[in-house]
Amino acid sequence: VVSATFSSDGLYVTATSTKHLNNVVLLYCDGVQQKFAGVSGYTATLCGTETNTGKSIQGVWIKSGCNNSGDGPVYGEFVANPDATVCNGTGGAPGDNACTGSEITFFAQGLASNGQAVAPLRSLPSKALGTPQMSDAATSDANANFVALGFGGEIIIRFDAAIANGPGADLRLWETTFPNFTNNCVTYPETVNVFASQDGCNYTFIGSGCQDSDFDLGALSFAQFIMIRDISDPADFTNVGHVADGFDVDGLECLNGEEHSKGKYDRCLS
Repeated sequence: VVSATFSSDGLYVTATSTKHLNNVVLLYCDGVQQKFAGVSGYTATLCGTETNTGKSIQGVWIKSGCNNSGDGPVYGEFVANPDATVCNGTGGAPGDNACTGSEITFFAQGLASNGQAVAPLRSLPSKALGTPQMSDAATSDANANFVALGFGGEIIIRFDAAIANGPGADLRLWETTFPNFTNNCVTYPETVNVFASQDGCNYTFIGSGCQDSDFDLGALSFAQFIMIRDISDPADFTNVGHVADGFDVDGLECLNGEEHSKGKYDRCLS
């Protein structure tokens, strides 16, 4: 009897058998398979290695005893990851996590609420790339997980692969607001307008949001560029007890994975 337990982020799996294990094959969300031969004992915890590092796992073949699935050379019984969303969004296919922001194509930072420049350690646009940390924990500027847009600031983020338009919302914008103001848009209304583009030239408005917000691509069948523009009013932050610096972008998360039928745009084509 074999079984598999997958980690909540889909990056690890523990294979277990009532007989000694022989081999374990991981199936990643991009369709790539990686075989771990010579596994011994009754249990093994595995994750992607080398070119498969960081890939999400959608299933596993566990070879033990005489169980053969016929799915591959000496492949055992297949166990699927019960999390149906494992291959969506930032944990999704392909395994290079292409459905996260990969490049800043434009960044124009606004000023802080006191009319001064935003602190340097809060001004690194690369903090908006990759998998969002999704944390509002208070940190020092040196450990900040975001880039502050400044009031009226704007950033454009290109994805390495097209964002799919699927059921419901297609994109989640993660914003960092420290405790006491988290989820409090009445007292701390950090707000943006968000636009999406397929080619980096023509943008479609897809909505406004305060702090963490979800967006639907609407009529767009896919998008590869996302523009985030701060529309917060500095006057709304006069009583918060500190200098505010506009919307703080942690990152973007795909909610319906990638649109695999589309090519990749590297720049505005017009």
